[in-house]
Amino acid sequence: MTFYLRILSAIVFCLITSAFIHFVYNFADRREVARVNTAKFPSRLAQKPFDEISLSDRPNNLLWFVQVTDLHLSRYQDVSRISDFHRFCTDVIPLLRPELVSVSGDLTDARSALHITSIQNPEEWAGYEKIVRESGVLNYTHFFDLRGNHDMFGVVRANHTTDYFRKYGVQGGVHVRSYLHTVRKPFGNYSFVNLDASPKSGVAFPLNFFGELTPGDQELIVQFVNKTKRSNQTFWFGHYPTSTIVSTGLNLRALLGQSAFAYFCGHLHTFMHFLPRLYTLQLEGYLELELGDWRDDRYYRIVAVDHDLVSFVDIQMPRGNADSQWPVVLVTNPKNANFLLPHKEPVYRIVSSTHIRILAWSDQPIVQVAVFIDSQYLGNATTSRAFPDEPHPLYVLSWNASQWADHLQHQLKVLVVDASGRQRIQIQSFLVNGVPSWQFGAVASFVLQTDHTFNFRLVFYLCELLICGGLVIFKLIQARWTRYLICKSRFLLGLRRFVHCNRVFIPVLCLLIYQCFGPIFMGFLIGYHFGIVFSFGIFVAGTFVLEALTYVYQIIQVISFTFLYLLYVIWYCGRLKTPVVRSAVSIHDGSTCLPSDHFLSEPVTDASTCRNSTLRLICNIPLPLFIHAIVYSLLQLLFILTTITLPYGIVATVLSPGRITVLFIPWFIASQFNQIVTGNNLSER
Repeated sequence: MTFYLRILSAIVFCLITSAFIHFVYNFADRREVARVNTAKFPSRLAQKPFDEISLSDRPNNLLWFVQVTDLHLSRYQDVSRISDFHRFCTDVIPLLRPELVSVSGDLTDARSALHITSIQNPEEWAGYEKIVRESGVLNYTHFFDLRGNHDMFGVVRANHTTDYFRKYGVQGGVHVRSYLHTVRKPFGNYSFVNLDASPKSGVAFPLNFFGELTPGDQELIVQFVNKTKRSNQTFWFGHYPTSTIVSTGLNLRALLGQSAFAYFCGHLHTFMHFLPRLYTLQLEGYLELELGDWRDDRYYRIVAVDHDLVSFVDIQMPRGNADSQWPVVLVTNPKNANFLLPHKEPVYRIVSSTHIRILAWSDQPIVQVAVFIDSQYLGNATTSRAFPDEPHPLYVLSWNASQWADHLQHQLKVLVVDASGRQRIQIQSFLVNGVPSWQFGAVASFVLQTDHTFNFRLVFYLCELLICGGLVIFKLIQARWTRYLICKSRFLLGLRRFVHCNRVFIPVLCLLIYQCFGPIFMGFLIGYHFGIVFSFGIFVAGTFVLEALTYVYQIIQVISFTFLYLLYVIWYCGRLKTPVVRSAVSIHDGSTCLPSDHFLSEPVTDASTCRNSTLRLICNIPLPLFIHAIVYSLLQLLFILTTITLPYGIVATVLSPGRITVLFIPWFIASQFNQIVTGNNLSER
């Protein structure tokens, strides 16, 4: 026994150690990893010598743009999303006057009235198009949009008749999937890539969460990276965080590291407010910044590029009252120290700057822009005008940057008050010179930096390996090595009896292995297109969709069967002594151990009085196991109902061997209780 336990312990130790090393490698010191990658992917700006361009009081070399994501416009849920988005397009955008607006996915909700099933609703799409067209926002700025997973629920493929984005999206009729737009200014070129990572075929909810890059997408991404090498800055927009994008054969983050200053995304909805700031610095040297959704919180983001220094602020527009959000403040110099990227932007311009630069917007005249550094009042910033009669949101205040060039972080506080008395305070740390702090939450970094397809796959197969391996190893261990433990533990006695009753052990082992390779269920997954769901993906509409959410449901299935059902059955089988041997507990190898107070001596169920075969099986089941089987069956039925029946229909429910089998096998195991306990099917070991 000691030999086998050492082997098992070594395997478990190696797995845990490798996982720990992987965690430390990824998260222990982002700064050092980023410095290494700075050498790998040097920016064109970083290679330039110090220039004489100065951040002064003039509103030059400056542009800004807006991102909004996860609109979820719905005809059933919270209709204020529609009215607020209309107000955003008619009131907010004309006031901000951004260079462009990017709506990064989930334009519509595509969910039913009860929020259980999914369906593409033409009314929701027509409502989105009507707001964009009639609000006049297209007259003020460039407007870009792309698909999210909700926009692909029940869509056979992009550009198919079921794809309403093609008809109603602003860019749907122009671009099939991803596309590039470059803004050319006298002071440089700025590129914007909208990355469409929606799956090849959009399975109906819920098996449509992860994004996927097709071979065509991968070729296009490489082209975009090459085309944007000469741009001053490049920004990528996408619906999915890179941690939820499956890109077989392509290192997406490595390519983004060569091109992007930042990747702006959505999709995760700040984990229901548990992670309101989902920001991180990827190890490849670019920022990945998830934006809170419009659906629940009415978030939008303003990003400014001031002399190629990039700053941003996330603003929450109150529901039903766009006026109360004003004033809006964004400090562009000195920028927030946490988001400094010395290898991608000319940070040396901060120390040579002559003015603090602040962007401030309000629907009323701004009367005060007070600036404080380290709690000391520095003065009031004044408006900067390109021409005497043209208002501009830039406010400036002269300063001596070298006064704070001590390689330490300092705190900048800006108080903005408008004519109606509304005020907003913006506080951020800044660094004139020195090493950026890059302080991002460990959980946020884990969510955005890891590959969750790999994580879920690893957890699923690890669970299968540990459960199946544990059962097989315990079956192979000779009884004399476990005699002492079995005499002291009712659970180990039950486990010994269970694994040596082939009538139940083999079906359970086959069921667990089947969960890895066999079809889980089959049905009409996209309209009338028949599909087959496996743990490793989905075959539907002539394509194979790499949807990692299948692993999540398989983990739930395997864990629930093992821990909610199987462990109790094993424990219960070990709490009874066999009726054949009353004075000692049989170990099934010819040896015995003395009875212990741990074991009960109640007799095994006698079904001899039951004449009907079906009744005889039921009579064989002890009452605790009967109740336990009922409870677990109800839980399994609920699992089938919510994940298969309601989303995909009765046909999929009937054709679900990976779920129906789990529903019936507990009753089979319970009916074999006498065989397990008495050991009639056991060979002597």
